[in-house]
Amino acid sequence: EVVGDYVNRIKTTLRKTLPEYMVPGVILLVTEWPLTSNGKVDRKALPKINYVPTTKSFIATTTEMEELLVKYIHELLLIDKDAISVGESLITLGFNSILSLHLSQKLSNELNISSQLALIMESGSIRELAMELDFICGSTPIVRAVEVEEEW
Repeated sequence: EVVGDYVNRIKTTLRKTLPEYMVPGVILLVTEWPLTSNGKVDRKALPKINYVPTTKSFIATTTEMEELLVKYIHELLLIDKDAISVGESLITLGFNSILSLHLSQKLSNELNISSQLALIMESGSIRELAMELDFICGSTPIVRAVEVEEEW
């Protein structure tokens, strides 16, 4: 488990120094970088990453919006739909700003809404994003927790 400890130390260091959306969801250690004939990294020859959900328990989709999000996440990340838990954050799954932009465009076209890039980047989980999108589309009201002020 030396490799696991090393990866955990890398992630811990990155979390301390970078914003959450910049911390990679998956870190793959490679012993040698495959190079093209002109000396650049051959991305096509890199090992494929088999994503394993990181949430303790898998949470299946329960709404049409969650289904739609899982469909688009599958298309963008090439992750098996059955491996995508709606309890996961997009960042943990491996999303970055470019993929978030693509998702925003797909949602804008499908739902006929304005771009929701900030919402996508700030959502804590797929389920949370689905609830927000349902609210924007007028499908389901969202009940948010409100901090209770102490009486003086």
